[in-house]
Amino acid sequence: SGLDFEECEALLRSCKALQHLDLSMVMTWRNFDRVLDIIAEANPGLKSLAIHGLQISPGNFDRFCQACKSSLTNLQLRSCGLDHLAIHMIFTLPALRCLDLSGTLMLLRQAD
Repeated sequence: SGLDFEECEALLRSCKALQHLDLSMVMTWRNFDRVLDIIAEANPGLKSLAIHGLQISPGNFDRFCQACKSSLTNLQLRSCGLDHLAIHMIFTLPALRCLDLSGTLMLLRQAD
C-alpha cells in the first residue's frame, strides 16, 4: 500500500524538530505538491530532503524554498519533473551545499 497523505501529514506535523527527510522510496504519489506544502508549514527547519520521480509545481516549490530558506543544505530531486519557473528558486537557498538533480527533467518554455 505505502504511505498515504494523511499518514504523512500526521508524521510531519508530529515531528516539529525533523531535520532530514528521505522519501525517495515512497512511490505512492505522483504529485508532491501537497507534501511540500505540509513541510513548508510544519517543518521549516528542514536541512535535507530527498525525493524521486515526483512532479513539483513552481508555486509549491517556491513556498517550500521560502520556508526552508535558511536551513536547507541538501536537496535531492532525482528524476523529478520541475517547471522552468522553479529553477531560479534553487538559487535563493543560501544554506544549500549539495544539489542532486540526477535524471530530473526540466520543462522549459518554448521560444516564441
